This record gives sequence, structure tokens and C-alpha cells, in this order.
Amino acid sequence: MTKRGPDPDRHLNWDIYVIEPRQGATEQQVTRFVGADMDPDSESRSAWSPDSRRIAYMQSGEDKWIYYKPWSLAAIDVASGVVRRPAGIELNHTKPVFTPDGRSVIALVEESRVSHVSHIDLSTGEVTALTSGPRFHFDFDAAANGRIAVLGGDDLHPYRIEAVASESKVNVPFVIADHNEWLDDRGLALVEPIEFKSADGTPIHGFLVNPVDYVSGKRYPTILRIHGGPVYQFSHEFIEDWQVYAANGYAVVAANPRGSSGRGFEFANAIYADWRNKDTADLLAAVDHVMKLGVADPARLGVGGHSYGGMLTDQVIARDDRFKAAVSSAGVANIYGL
Repeated sequence: MTKRGPDPDRHLNWDIYVIEPRQGATEQQVTRFVGADMDPDSESRSAWSPDSRRIAYMQSGEDKWIYYKPWSLAAIDVASGVVRRPAGIELNHTKPVFTPDGRSVIALVEESRVSHVSHIDLSTGEVTALTSGPRFHFDFDAAANGRIAVLGGDDLHPYRIEAVASESKVNVPFVIADHNEWLDDRGLALVEPIEFKSADGTPIHGFLVNPVDYVSGKRYPTILRIHGGPVYQFSHEFIEDWQVYAANGYAVVAANPRGSSGRGFEFANAIYADWRNKDTADLLAAVDHVMKLGVADPARLGVGGHSYGGMLTDQVIARDDRFKAAVSSAGVANIYGL
């Protein structure tokens, strides 16, 4: 992967080049899309097919969409330069590798609040999840015999090394190594997925974490947690600070407002050139939702986020005076002053 041109820091046009492993060989440009092909920030690598005729990689959108366009799977025929996008362009397909027969690709596929290891048929575009349920998988490795090792977890388990079979059906992963078994003896708070509507009727997804010793009907001090990005999302992933808050008597509400990933381009692009408007409304709707559930104490509300989450924290407390405490971390309070 390389980014070239007279001023490469001013564009996102990454391309893939290949070169023979011999002295004096001349490199060959493979991809020619004027946009992002395999930006290193995606933490993925391109993958050769077993017959060395194709390369699987990730392609995003034109420069103007920056990171709002998902990183979806692309496969290019090296000789002809023909590119196919077999699984569509609406979801992130990261860390692709070819299956031993070269007919399919295994990749991580992100959807709302989850990331699963999935099998993608290159001829039909059919996507079959090899893992299921409320899980977040961060990485995987596929062996030549079809076995797959997965690094992932869920709401109550930090990343573990698990294994699944590669057949085109959902498998239940079994644990190979877990370095956090000590958590089995701790009282962890359950993480509940929630869905609600923003002020304009847009469906929003998120999570609610009740205190460890939660009693139904009792209201608790509640913290609104805001993710950064903005194109990122809270998933069914072990998030340690949520558990710390819950262990100390706090409820936590975490929403994936417009601008988040996992729900396609239009949902992420809804805040394009309009930061801290619709997404702030979505976050405040999350607070209203847990108030209606009878969980949040309206007199004891806090809010905090990091990076873009810090910027949204500033916006939330500027638009709503219900919050008694706020932590804006690594954000920009006056963007015009940059």
C-alpha cells in the first residue's frame, strides 16, 4: 500500500502495488480507484488468493467522504485490474483472508453492536456468519485445514482466544486460552441492549448497564458515556470502566448516535459537515429513555467521552443543564481556534 502524488498528506488515495522479489524488479500499480484502498489505519492487510491471481483488500470511498464510507471487501484480478465488491458497500469487512480453495474470503463483518467472523462467497456475495450472538471479534487467523482461531469476547469477557470451524454455518466458539478467568469470581453487571427513537423518530441503538445490586423501581445516579470517532460504535465488548461504575452504584447508558458505524453509510454520513447536531439529539434521547425506564435519577446525571466523545460532551452540557458533572477528554472545545 502506498499513497503518492505531489502532496500525499492532502489526500486519502492509497493504492496497492506489487513487485517481484528480485533485484531490479519494477513495481506494478494494481488498484487505480481514486480513493482509499487499504488505508493502514484500518489495521488490515491485503491477501493473495492461493493461485496468486487475485488480491482481497478493503476499499472505502472517494476522498470527500473521508471515514464515513465503510471499508468493504474488494477483490481485484491482478492481470486485468477488474475489481468486484462481492458483499456490497454498506458494512465494514476487515482483515480478509482467502479460503484454501480460493472461492471465498473469511473476514470480520461489523453490524450494529457486533462484529463476527464471516464467510463471504466471492461468486454470489453471500455472507455467512461463522460466529453468532452478542459478540465482538477483534481479530482472527485461519489455518490451511479450515480451522479458525478468533480473538474476541463479549459483554462480560475481555478478549479470549477461541476456535471455530470454517464450514458455512454458525458455530459456537470454544475457548482455547483465557487470561482473565479471575473475573469469573467477580460480580459483574449485566449489559442490556436498548433501542429507542431520537426526537425526529430515528431509531437509535445502545446499551444500558444497571448497578451490580440493582433494585427494580429504584432510581440511580446515571452516567452517559459517549464514544469517539465519530465513525465508531459501542459493541458487545467488555468495557471495563462501565463495570467499575456499576460496581460503585452507577447506571451507565451508552448510545450509538448517528455518525456511528455498523449501520451503513447513510447512518454514518448523517452528521457529515454537521457535527454535534443530530448526534447530540440522539444522546439526549438516550438519557430520556432511561429516565422513562425508571432507572436514571434526574438529579444525579453525569456525562463523559474521549476525543470526538469529548467534543460531544461539551455540546451536551451546552444544550442541556441537567448534568451535574462532565468529563471532556481529548476533545476540541473551540474548533474555530485550531
